[in-house]
Amino acid sequence: MEFIETNQTYNKLLKRHELHALIEFEQSPPTRKEMAQAIASRFNVPENHVVILKMECLFGSRRMRVHSHIYDNADDMRRFERGYILKRNELVQ
Repeated sequence: MEFIETNQTYNKLLKRHELHALIEFEQSPPTRKEMAQAIASRFNVPENHVVILKMECLFGSRRMRVHSHIYDNADDMRRFERGYILKRNELVQ
C-alpha cells in the first residue's frame, strides 16, 4: 500500500488532523483496520487515535480515496465522533 497524495489540515477547535488521501494497493483493497495501521505508522500516532470515515475504491484502478480523522487524544475522539463511526472502526464496544 502506497500513499500517492495526501491533504492534511489541523482543526484546532476539534483537536484533530483531517486527512484526505489517495492510496494505491496491489492485491485486494485494504480493510479499515489495515488502513488505520498504515495511517498510524505513516504519521507516527497511536492506532486507536485514527478514525476512518470513508474509503472508496476508484472504478477500474487499484486506487482508493480515504477520508480519516487523527485525534490528539482518545477522549476527544469519543466526544466528537459519531457512535456508529466508532463502532464501525472497532474503537468502542
